[in-house]
This record gives sequence, structure tokens and C-alpha cells, in this order.
Amino acid sequence: MPILIGRWSLDGVLPANGKILFSGGASAFKNSAVLESTELFNTQTMEFEPVLNTLSAARHHFGISTLSDGRVLLTGCSAEGNSLNDAGLKSVDVYDPENNRSFPRRRPRLGDPGTLRLRCEMVEWF
Repeated sequence: MPILIGRWSLDGVLPANGKILFSGGASAFKNSAVLESTELFNTQTMEFEPVLNTLSAARHHFGISTLSDGRVLLTGCSAEGNSLNDAGLKSVDVYDPENNRSFPRRRPRLGDPGTLRLRCEMVEWF
């Protein structure tokens, strides 16, 4: 089965559910074509599945990382389909594989329960 929405300038990552998460991107080379949708590729069935909701903002050229607890952090981006000169977005979303949903994340304050803690690791390529 093909991807549900044709897109370019997207990113993919493997969350804890073992399905590949593809998010954002653009469906055409114009500002109105930036996408807020997310899809999963199920490696068992070899089919794409929708995520139950959309991101808090349409985004492409963004950061995407798997957190140590299996959730996925989606940060920043360009909100325009063909511009690297826009101001970018400060919004953050967190994809939760247990609920198959993305949630907007407000700026955490020191001492907040559930504050995201990022762990960076050095990766060597050969």
C-alpha cells in the first residue's frame, strides 16, 4: 500500500511501537502545501496507517527524535513550503505510540512532573 498522503521533505523515526513514524513534509512546492499529518508504516503488514490526530502545526524541515521512553519529539520547523528564510516555529509536539496520538508540548518549567529529559548519545559512522 502506498503512503497515505504524498509528501516530500519529511522525516521518519522508529518509536517504541515498532512502526516507522513519518511526519510533516509538504505535498507540493508552495506555502499552503506544508502538512500537519503523520502516518505509521507497519513493518508487519507492510501497510501505512494514519495517526489518530494531526500535529499542532504544519511543519517540514524539523527535528525528530525518539525519546528514551519510546515517545517521539518533533521540534521547530519551517512552516512555509518553499522558503528557508521564514522565521520558523517554536512549537513542539510529542507523539505517544501507546495512544497513537501527537500532543502539543508547552514550554516545561523546572520541577514540572513529566518534564522531557533528553539524553544525547554519540553515534559513530563507519
